[in-house]
Amino acid sequence: MDNTYTLLAKAYQKMNAFMLEEMEKQGLGHLVLSHGAILMELHNVDCLNYKELAQKINKSPQTMTTLVRKLEKHDLVEISYKQDDKRNKVVSITTEGLAVFDVMMGISKSVYEKQYNGFSKEEIENLRSTLMKLGSNF
Repeated sequence: MDNTYTLLAKAYQKMNAFMLEEMEKQGLGHLVLSHGAILMELHNVDCLNYKELAQKINKSPQTMTTLVRKLEKHDLVEISYKQDDKRNKVVSITTEGLAVFDVMMGISKSVYEKQYNGFSKEEIENLRSTLMKLGSNF
């Protein structure tokens, strides 16, 4: 039987473990990888509401609430309301959040360099193309 799923899962687990270890080294052990995804989405926009954020990082609204609250607790994001709709909570990144985002981008760069160590440009393109094709089958 083919073990492609197992191989992908193991690579995913090792990459996540590497990122979490790097986050710990940078003093960000109190955060999870999804926090980095949220900060990335907020980096270039004024604000996003919970539903938009949840869709962008593929999380449920309930999970998004928990993740955002923790970021707010650490002053990395700010929660406010849209002026035209007081029921619509929006999230924006703070100055502290931007600093953490910069650290997370450094970690992402390390992951990128490590994951393709020993790969040629052609191998990288083939791998990415193959994984996109595999994903589209589902």
